[in-house]
Amino acid sequence: MLSVAPAKKLVLASSSPRRRELLSMCGLAFDIKAADIDEDSFLGRAPERLVRDLSFEKAATIARHIPGAAVLGADTIVVLDGEILGKPKDKADAAAMLQKLQGRTHSVIGGFTILSDGERLTETCETKVSFIKLTPQEINAYVATGEPMDKAGAYGAQGIGASFVDKIEGSYTNVVGLPLKECLAALRRLGIVKVNS
Repeated sequence: MLSVAPAKKLVLASSSPRRRELLSMCGLAFDIKAADIDEDSFLGRAPERLVRDLSFEKAATIARHIPGAAVLGADTIVVLDGEILGKPKDKADAAAMLQKLQGRTHSVIGGFTILSDGERLTETCETKVSFIKLTPQEINAYVATGEPMDKAGAYGAQGIGASFVDKIEGSYTNVVGLPLKECLAALRRLGIVKVNS
């Protein structure tokens, strides 16, 4: 099990229930303070730079209000043929995204930033995800469940959307919302998280 170092307070700068669940299952105690930023103003940047910049801005927004805390910001995007697929605007948009993804391989790019004691650590992680072929009926039925509506690329690999995944190359938790292995390693390097003996 892992724990936050006694002298530290860890804050997750995200309202994502998936990120909260991933950190919680490691036994970590942390606070949640969602960063309210205009993500649309970051559009137009290359995928890796986008997740790096967004994760930093989320962490920095919260760190300004909680001095002395270690703040973790994160962002996840889906990329197909160079096009970034964010969260769908509506059901029609979700169906259109899934139509693009079906039968193809896309990238999930996750980025995280940790700010602590004047230090900044930002990393990215890329996972390749291959989808099975889907019929319009399958896509519409999935969209009707509501699951795609708050997720980049309009699917949840930890939910019903898992049935569409043919193959994952790389970090599964990155697809869910946070590259957990890489993030925990970074938190340990910075002395924020320690392994309980």
